[in-house]
Amino acid sequence: MSNKTLFSLTTTLVVTIILLALGQSSSVPLAQAQSSCDIVTQIPKAECEDLVSLYNSTNGAGWTTKTDWLSSVPPCGWYGITCTGGHVSEINLGSNQLSGTIPNFSNLPNLTILNLSWNQLTGSIPNFSNLTSLSSLNLSDNQLTGSIPNFSNMVNLTTLSLRDNKLTGSIPHFSNLPSLMSLLLSNNQLSGTIPDLNWTSFTPFMLSNNCGLIAYDEAQATLLSSRDPSWQQLNPVCPSTPTNTPLPTFTSLPTSTSTP
Repeated sequence: MSNKTLFSLTTTLVVTIILLALGQSSSVPLAQAQSSCDIVTQIPKAECEDLVSLYNSTNGAGWTTKTDWLSSVPPCGWYGITCTGGHVSEINLGSNQLSGTIPNFSNLPNLTILNLSWNQLTGSIPNFSNLTSLSSLNLSDNQLTGSIPNFSNMVNLTTLSLRDNKLTGSIPHFSNLPSLMSLLLSNNQLSGTIPDLNWTSFTPFMLSNNCGLIAYDEAQATLLSSRDPSWQQLNPVCPSTPTNTPLPTFTSLPTSTSTP
């Protein structure tokens, strides 16, 4: 074999090895993404892991837009993520083809805005007990089921939008949400007595198209009707009510009468 032939074969082999190496390297970022939180310094590792959990539990590979997710780009540069002061402060992934269940985000105490609306999310809503800084929660227009949590630790929450889901049960008292000003619960399957909240403070509120909500008392029924005239309108998916059975409007106890 001549030196020229040997040189040609050696060159071909080297080029082939380089091309193979380059082809393998193109898949490295995604393969390494699962452990990339170990080297993240922009935000705490636990916050990065919560974002990866969101990606994995909501079929991130099928998202409409997933720019830079699970790549070498720091998490604060991932599509839909905003960071403030070295912590994740906003997650905005509305209308992005998320499907699956919502994680509890137990390691995002500085999150102020969570918008996962207009997706195909299923399962129940977590209580989000560690999201004490959250001011806006928008999970509307999904396929969420189960009851509405009381959100007992979200003391800074001002806006709660859960409309257009498949939620059942009663409306919680939201006893530890002193800042709540906007409450959108329409187009679900809620029923039972509406809690005695300060409904005059809500701008706006929406309760229509549920499954037989009952006012706390006559005064509340009057207030609700003045603010949301369709609050008693039934969702077509609700169990049918016999036509000869009137739908109650409030739950006050009857006045006791003495027997002569």
